[in-house]
Amino acid sequence: MRIKKQQLVLVFIDILCVVAAFFAATVLRFEGFSRVPANELSVMAYHFAIACAAFVIPGIVLGGYNVLWSYMGFSDVLRQLLCSLFSAGVLLVLRYLHILMPISGSIVCIYLVIVFLMTSLVRALPRIIHWGKAWGSSYARKKVKRVLVIGAGDTGAMIIKKLSEDTEDKTFPVVAIDDDPSKRMLRIAGVLVAGTTDDIPKVASKYRVSDAIVAIPSLTTEEMKKIYYLCNKAGITLKMFGKSEDMDSFLKGNKDALKNVRIEDLLFRESIKTDMSAVYNLLEGKSVLVTGGAGSIGSEICRQVLAHGCRKLIIFDFNENGLFEINEELKHKHDPHMYELCLGSIRDKARLEAVFSKYLPDIVFHAAAHKHVPMMELNPFEAIKNNVAGTRNVLDCCEKYSTKRFLLISTDKAVNPTNVMGATKRIAELLVQSRKNTSSCIVSAVRFGNVLGSNGSVIPTFRRQIEQGGPVTVTHRDIQRYFMTIPEAVSLVLSAGTLAQSGELFVLDMGKPVKIYDLAEYMIRIAGYEPNKDIEIKITGLRPGEKLFEELVLNNETVDSTSHEKIFVMHADRLDTDLFKKNIEDLVQIAIDAKDENLLRKTLFDTVRASSQDNPEA
Repeated sequence: MRIKKQQLVLVFIDILCVVAAFFAATVLRFEGFSRVPANELSVMAYHFAIACAAFVIPGIVLGGYNVLWSYMGFSDVLRQLLCSLFSAGVLLVLRYLHILMPISGSIVCIYLVIVFLMTSLVRALPRIIHWGKAWGSSYARKKVKRVLVIGAGDTGAMIIKKLSEDTEDKTFPVVAIDDDPSKRMLRIAGVLVAGTTDDIPKVASKYRVSDAIVAIPSLTTEEMKKIYYLCNKAGITLKMFGKSEDMDSFLKGNKDALKNVRIEDLLFRESIKTDMSAVYNLLEGKSVLVTGGAGSIGSEICRQVLAHGCRKLIIFDFNENGLFEINEELKHKHDPHMYELCLGSIRDKARLEAVFSKYLPDIVFHAAAHKHVPMMELNPFEAIKNNVAGTRNVLDCCEKYSTKRFLLISTDKAVNPTNVMGATKRIAELLVQSRKNTSSCIVSAVRFGNVLGSNGSVIPTFRRQIEQGGPVTVTHRDIQRYFMTIPEAVSLVLSAGTLAQSGELFVLDMGKPVKIYDLAEYMIRIAGYEPNKDIEIKITGLRPGEKLFEELVLNNETVDSTSHEKIFVMHADRLDTDLFKKNIEDLVQIAIDAKDENLLRKTLFDTVRASSQDNPEA
């Protein structure tokens, strides 16, 4: 087996260790160099050569010189023991076969112990140096974050080792906890297991920790809520990995993979786990374009599309800062050649056509939209130009450039809309329906409610208000909304894309609606405060266009199940496509003229109502 040039130095170090070990064993056997017999010295060079060859050759065969010593583990120590045993065994064979001068068995035994210790110590030296620097410099000068590791299993051990070896990170694990009583007062990777999760406040105070890291992949939402509450009570920051691949990324040096736990990570219910094998089959080898790819929903679509085997991802967005941020995240996890960053607006058809003609996407996920209800009430012309004309532009490009699938991200606010934003999203759904029988592209839409932590949603607003000491503002005591986590919603969106035949409107099972007032109370309590005592909940009144209750299904829509238990398909009355297209032309032109807001609103809602009328032929 060929040894590379950079490995020769490692072989040379082992040879020096073998020679030194054999010489030391001989001197120890005879209790001093001056007492070593002359005939023993005369054949020592031969013994050196045999011992070195018998040590290095199995080391090469076993891959002992292909290992980074700074990451030495148990398997590397075991390999050194095997090499040491083989080398000593060869010397013993020579002794019993009387080849050369018989060697003392006690010398061989002493040599075995010394050569194993020396070669193992040399390999462990980089880790010892790393540990010494972390402890002696950062830790000793108290310029380091003292970390509590929650979980004393394999994951906890890996996190502790990584943090202990990284001298640049200024983060050092000082204590661990685990609910397994058999681990109490034992050490994991050199760190004491000082208690259970119930002991977090006491342990945090005793060891002066500033941060805690969750190292238990199997934690339930309820268990995480408890840990978050106790860490908040103790005044320490709780961090976790969002997904298993984040853990791998962290161990490879990506510090951003470890994120602060937010209140929205803990709300409501266990996330839905869905089988993504059909999504892999849909995306494998495909070119995928995501409009609004830098937004909260669009960016998660980008993450999951890349994770599920697409050939090329095109991230299209008008927000240059958002594109920069998503690139900063993705470049640590994926080959930058796997995705492209395209700055542009869906309102600019020429720009869209340039992107489509260059990349020829197989699949388009249309997440770009103006979604903020009060802002769209104030700026209805912009809502039409973006949500209606922009969606039409994307659909036109899909047809012109032979895109195979188009999927619109819609909202529950499109159902019986009372505001401009909801009405424009309803028309976007109807645009999809109108292409059902005329487009070569398989078009569909997915409708769902609020997602936790999305840009402009109530959760970040409540969190900010709580951090500022209140008041927490709720528009009405009885207002209700559906909620779902962003990764959960996107995984279902991708799954819905595999079910589309053309023209379908899918709706996701959002669970039970949540009272926003109850949500405010819950967020205040989990943050460690008492509602209306420590932090006030203030009722401000409904905003323009805001409804008390959101719906997922129109009165004229029927609901059927699909092969996925959390995805349903809507069937609505037939759409008069000729009349609808004329109404859209009029609506967009009024928006472009930007003169008569009353006419715009009337035309907008008339178009929505006309599409919802009962059709006796349906």
